[in-house]
Amino acid sequence: MGVVVDTSVWSLALRRGTPPEDPQVGKFSAILNEGGDVVLLGVVLQEVLQGIRRRADFDKVRSHLEAFPLLSLDRYDYLTAAELRNLCASRAGSTQAQLTARSRRLVCVTATRC
Repeated sequence: MGVVVDTSVWSLALRRGTPPEDPQVGKFSAILNEGGDVVLLGVVLQEVLQGIRRRADFDKVRSHLEAFPLLSLDRYDYLTAAELRNLCASRAGSTQAQLTARSRRLVCVTATRC
């Protein structure tokens, strides 16, 4: 069974100066230390790497991320993510940020099959 890690957690874990007591990074570190199988989604890989400006840092992070398998998505994943978006949009109080969080819905959908 694999663990799908969201972009925000990867970003915190890879960021210099992140406090070690950060609960998300702590849980992620524990999973890795216990030998947990962490998998990447292509959209998460892209989001993590596109936020890195310096080429040397980009290459270093890319090299580290190559150790994690990339989870393939299929039509069902995208259809289910679209249904989740529409369900959120039908609820009163949904913000634009919640409605445009495409990668978050893909993480939710694929996490159910890991």
